[in-house]
Amino acid sequence: MFHDLAAFLFDPSVVGWWALIVTVLYSICGMPAQIWNNFKNRHTVRPSLLFGVSIAATFNSWVWYGYVKGDTYVFGSNCPGAICAVVLLLQALFYRPRQ
Repeated sequence: MFHDLAAFLFDPSVVGWWALIVTVLYSICGMPAQIWNNFKNRHTVRPSLLFGVSIAATFNSWVWYGYVKGDTYVFGSNCPGAICAVVLLLQALFYRPRQ
């Protein structure tokens, strides 16, 4: 059973489709949510949680895909974004405004 799950998680086609779906969802959900948040608050100080989660998922999906596919260019070009997105997400969670 574990072998089947590992084979599924490291199948380049599955990972590639996952990265594609997450990127499209980020583009149609995460970015518009952030744009609306900026418009509503009239500032860009704090990104929405949805934006943080979606950008982290997008970058990390492409890093995962690059790793599974053995594509150094996809892997390497998305690593900095993945690291920064995770840091931003953690900051959004830890530095919430105190009520």
